Amino acid sequence: RCVRIRSKNAEAVEAAGCGASGADALGAIDTSLFENDTEKELYEALSVAYEKYDKDMDLKSWIAMSSPLVDPASNFFDGTLVIADDESLRANRLKLVSALVGLADGVVDVTELTGLF
Repeated sequence: RCVRIRSKNAEAVEAAGCGASGADALGAIDTSLFENDTEKELYEALSVAYEKYDKDMDLKSWIAMSSPLVDPASNFFDGTLVIADDESLRANRLKLVSALVGLADGVVDVTELTGLF
């Protein structure tokens, strides 16, 4: 979902200043803008994951590090409209998505995984 949202909304990502990914995107998130628990839960799970993240980690380690993100990410996408009408909410949510996508950088090319798009 993350890659699809970022690619289909490239202009919104650019306009929102969300070109950064990974830890840079995570650091740019304004937690005071969270409107629901799913945003907070995803942010907290991402924070934990980035503490363990290493760009040189092997796939097995990456899966172990990222597995706890499955439920918070699913809940976020099920309960949160990423492309919100409010520009500040949209930008903040796109930064969450960018942080999630960034965890795969250098380890997994999610665009190559079949059945996701």
